[in-house]
Amino acid sequence: MALPRRAAVIALALVAGGAPAPSRVAFELPDRDLFPEGIAWDRARGTVFVGSLRQQRIVARERDGTWRSLGDDAALGAVLGLEVDTERRALWAVHCFAAPGEGPALLHDDPARRGETGVVRFDLDGGAVTAFTATPAPPGCLNDLEITRDGAVVVTAGDAGLWRLPPGGDTLAPWLRDAPGYANGIASTADGTKLVVAIAERGLAAVDPQRPAWRMLATPAGAELRGIDGLVRHGDDLLAVRNGTDPAAVLRIVLGGDARTITAVEVLEAGHPRHAVPTTAAVVDDALFYVATSQLDRIDRRDGSFDPTTLVPTTILALPLHDDARGAGGCLHRR
Repeated sequence: MALPRRAAVIALALVAGGAPAPSRVAFELPDRDLFPEGIAWDRARGTVFVGSLRQQRIVARERDGTWRSLGDDAALGAVLGLEVDTERRALWAVHCFAAPGEGPALLHDDPARRGETGVVRFDLDGGAVTAFTATPAPPGCLNDLEITRDGAVVVTAGDAGLWRLPPGGDTLAPWLRDAPGYANGIASTADGTKLVVAIAERGLAAVDPQRPAWRMLATPAGAELRGIDGLVRHGDDLLAVRNGTDPAAVLRIVLGGDARTITAVEVLEAGHPRHAVPTTAAVVDDALFYVATSQLDRIDRRDGSFDPTTLVPTTILALPLHDDARGAGGCLHRR
């Protein structure tokens, strides 16, 4: 993604050139200038949430295909990572007022709030909205987030590391500094005892919430785990959206015991014709819904402007996750 700094694009050969892309279009969003980044799913109601980097709101698509908007009165900046806490019936969103050119120009910018970043909690049943501002603010934007088993909110902050909002707390503060690179996507392991963080320039790192420290995980030979943006758990595995490579790809990552090793990396899809800087993903029933067209490559890095005539439909793709769909787009790398 472009609001935080992206890793240099790594050119890769398509492993399975000519193989049909297994994804289908789940839906297209109404506005081409949405510039989506985060996506989340409320399994209780079947609602898919998509955040906008430009329009400072969250678009909700209901199970019946109707649309509504969240955050219009929440004074949001650019909306980045999204996560639904199903148990506590809350939608969490990261937002940021970045410097000009660090993303698409905001629809309603507020120069007085430049550098402000934090998380917002939306009560999915009662409708209440609660904002938490990062104190102190990291040098850039907060980015993605994960809800731990005890209800803590852990947020990536690029090179600055991880910020944390404790369960029931009101202070979003630094938790683990000195990241080994640019901390981007984040997900919990299946047993909830570890956090896995995508480090843009290096691959994946594991963090034990009980004894917070960075531990890089070795990447299997032949696999490429640099340039990962979105990271989400599916069963015992992790699914990743990698946009720091050419072509962009969706990966399945198999962790070893106690999340100390990566035992396999499978390319589920690469170079889909709809890709225009894919970003993050959410598991929806038996498919991975992911943002295929953030269109961050259309933005002028000098001021955040863009040419509307170059924009394509804002598309969410659905990648089947049942066993017979695995391997349709790439190959498997094992340790």
